[in-house]
Amino acid sequence: MKPDRKLLAMLALLAAGALVSGCASITTGTTHLIYVETTYKGEDARGATCELQSSAGRVELKTPGSATVQRTGSDLMIQCDCEGLPRGTAVARSRVRGMLFGNIIFGGGVGAIIDAASGAAYQYPQRVVVRLGESIVVEPEEYQAEIDRQNAEKAGPGTGSREPAPTAAPPAVPAAGATSAPAAR
Repeated sequence: MKPDRKLLAMLALLAAGALVSGCASITTGTTHLIYVETTYKGEDARGATCELQSSAGRVELKTPGSATVQRTGSDLMIQCDCEGLPRGTAVARSRVRGMLFGNIIFGGGVGAIIDAASGAAYQYPQRVVVRLGESIVVEPEEYQAEIDRQNAEKAGPGTGSREPAPTAAPPAVPAAGATSAPAAR
């Protein structure tokens, strides 16, 4: 009995899809390094204690500093306190990464399901500047660049449109004393 070529081709495609499934989990991981700075009235405000919290847990750091957080589909809430100054809060938006769509196309959706469940399909901003005394929302850099482009188009030339969000990569060194604890459920 001769093997059916169509059946073999289909099995080969399924096997290839299984091999590339969960691509973002493999290539970028399920954690995200985020750099946090604090300012007050436009001036640097070093030494603030910040709590970063999402559905996956809670991390604390001193500014300026970095912390590793678990990627999730939920936004990252950041609260910073500095002695003698008002509290600052920021919401770091969680957004779907472009890789997820490649998983849907090439992995038949299995990889997308794996990446969404593990958090690897999502991203946060690399850098957040929390303004003490204010509450702000920060988008991941690639999303912010698109928002800035659209705002500039709406504003037209020479109208003083908003400056683009900083896109410099943060230092890759975690802050001394950064701690992690599971979120209370």
